[in-house]
Amino acid sequence: MKILKLKNLKATNYLTKFDGLRGFFCLLVLIQHYHIFNLPPYISDSNFRYLSFIFVDYFFVLSGFVISLNYQFKLNTFNNLKEYLLKRFLRLYPLLFYTSIVYLFLLFLFEGFKNNYLTSFFSDIFFTSSFGLIPDDASVNGVTWSISSEIINYLLFGILFYSVKKNSNRHLIILLVLFIILIYFKSLNEILFFSTHTLGWLRGLLGFFIGYFSQFLHRICSKKLPHIFEYLFIIGLLYIFTFENYLTYPLNNLFLSIFILAYFGLGLFILANTNGILSKILESNLFSFIGKISYSIYLNHMLILNFVMKPILDKLRLEDNLLNQWSVLISTLLICIIYSNLTYSLIEMKFINYFGKYKRRIRR
Repeated sequence: MKILKLKNLKATNYLTKFDGLRGFFCLLVLIQHYHIFNLPPYISDSNFRYLSFIFVDYFFVLSGFVISLNYQFKLNTFNNLKEYLLKRFLRLYPLLFYTSIVYLFLLFLFEGFKNNYLTSFFSDIFFTSSFGLIPDDASVNGVTWSISSEIINYLLFGILFYSVKKNSNRHLIILLVLFIILIYFKSLNEILFFSTHTLGWLRGLLGFFIGYFSQFLHRICSKKLPHIFEYLFIIGLLYIFTFENYLTYPLNNLFLSIFILAYFGLGLFILANTNGILSKILESNLFSFIGKISYSIYLNHMLILNFVMKPILDKLRLEDNLLNQWSVLISTLLICIIYSNLTYSLIEMKFINYFGKYKRRIRR
């Protein structure tokens, strides 16, 4: 089998379809957190919706795939390492800081001053909300633990690939880290794998390095796969998340949890090596748009649920019927998408463009 030169591979070749899937999973995470009104029965009762929190782990696997594909050969100087870390920081932090400020203000407005809100706010904006400095129920915006985990992933990846130049040594270190993480979870309590505000950074690191090996598998496979692999991936995903007999909340079987992470890695490998119907759907204008603003959707959705839709519904007191269930759900999704498009344009893109101008000034 021919081995591809990784330097010639670019994540931009697959980023649209990867982001399309991430956008879809972000909407499923929103539905999993949806508590403001009853969902239609066939959604609310589905195991697929019940377990949608696991789709956050796709984000970690995706980051491992894309970051390693883009940067593992570029982190050969300290200046490159600094540029990489600054770029990742500016990609995550502006929106995180903005949403944390807005969330804190609305908490004070709706619920009054509480000391734990300030503690949680500082934990969120200093990226410490994934390793046990605050209790599970004290985060300002509960989803920020995964952003804390992401920044830790970026930092450890950068340090490892700057310090260790030989690929085989990198692989050994990563495998050793994965083994230690698994043993650690197994020795404590398997259920702690999903204790997001205490060991979330380890959960993120596990997914990130699985994404790295998925990328490595893609590098050594130069052949396009038959389109049927896309269908098999979808069928397998549906099977995993609907087979209630062995997959129940919380996922207290660590083996199955790791299997799902590995399955996400396999899915990225398949999508990177196919161009079938699923790829075309994920690259369509709709999915491309949702994927583009997915980071904003992820950080904004709890704000929309708790401080926009819930107060409105408390006032309206709608009758609980199928029409209203669908109307409220669709309205929530649309409001979240519209608002997220604004934060993407006015906050995310502003800082991305600023970083580009900053780099050009330095090079002059």
